[in-house]
Amino acid sequence: MADLVILLPAAGASARMEGPDKLLEPVDGMPLLRRQVLMALATGAPVLVTLPPGAAKRRAALAGLGDGKLAIREVPGASEGMGASIRAGAGWAGASGAARLMILLADLPDLETADLVGMCIAAARAPGTIW
Repeated sequence: MADLVILLPAAGASARMEGPDKLLEPVDGMPLLRRQVLMALATGAPVLVTLPPGAAKRRAALAGLGDGKLAIREVPGASEGMGASIRAGAGWAGASGAARLMILLADLPDLETADLVGMCIAAARAPGTIW
C-alpha cells in the first residue's frame, strides 16, 4: 500500500494542438508523456496514467516503464473531460489504499522531479492540507 499515488490524466484528445498529439511531441529526446511518467516514477511513488480507449501510440510511449510502479487505465468516458480521468484515478488510488493523490498534468514540461519531491515533502508535513 502506498501513502501517495501520482495521477497523470492523459485521456484527453489533445484538441487544442489542432493536429499533432502534444503528449507525443518530443521533449528531452522522448515523447512528453514518457518524460513526465519517468519524472513521476523518480519520486518513488506509484504512478497511474489514464488514457482514452484505443490510445495505442500513447500506450507504446510508456512501454517498458514502471517496474511494477506504473498502472495504465483506459477511461471509457474520456470525452467527458479531465473530470473522468480524475474520478478514475481517485477511485484507483482509494482502492489501492492510498491516503493521498497528486494530480500531475502531463503537459507541463517545465516541471522537474525536484518539484514533485518538494510537493511530496510538503504534503507529508501537513497531511490534512490540500495542496
